[in-house]
Amino acid sequence: MYRPDQSNFLAHFTKEAVEISAYERLVLILNEKKLKASTMPWTNTPCVSFTECPWTSIIKHTKKYSPYGIGFSKPYIFSRNGSPVFYVIADQHKKQTWHKHLHPFVTPFWPAYRPQSANTKTEFPTCDYSHEREWRTPHDLAFEYDQIEFIILDSYDPKLCNRSA
Repeated sequence: MYRPDQSNFLAHFTKEAVEISAYERLVLILNEKKLKASTMPWTNTPCVSFTECPWTSIIKHTKKYSPYGIGFSKPYIFSRNGSPVFYVIADQHKKQTWHKHLHPFVTPFWPAYRPQSANTKTEFPTCDYSHEREWRTPHDLAFEYDQIEFIILDSYDPKLCNRSA
C-alpha cells in the first residue's frame, strides 16, 4: 500500500564520539557486519535504534545526527525482533513497571505543547521523538551485505562500495 508519509525502510544514523568519528563508526559497522546495541536513556536497556524516515526527510536527519548511516527494510528489521517504539505520556511512563521484553521499546512522551498544568503533575524535561517514528531491536543486529538497502554518506566513497555481497 502506498503511503507517501511513510517509508518501507529504516535508517540507523551513526553518531560522532570523542574516540571515533561517525564515518569511522560506519566503516566499523560495515567491516564487522554488526550494529551494536547501546543503552537507551529512560530505559537503561540495550537496543539499536532506527528511524522510519521518508526520503524527503533524510537530509534533515543527516543535519541533526550525522551524514552517515545504514538502511534496512522494515521486514528485515521486523524479522530480527524489531518493532516500532511506544511513546507513553511521561507521568504514566514513570508509574509503570515494564516487562523486561517490552521495556526496550518504550520512550516517554512529554511534548513542548503539553498544557502548563501538566508540569505540576510531574517534573520531566521535554521529550518528543514522535516525528522520528523510531523502531528498535533489543539486541545487536548482525547482517550480511545483501540485507543492506542503502548507505548514507555525505559524499561518494568508492572504498565503501567495493564490498562483496
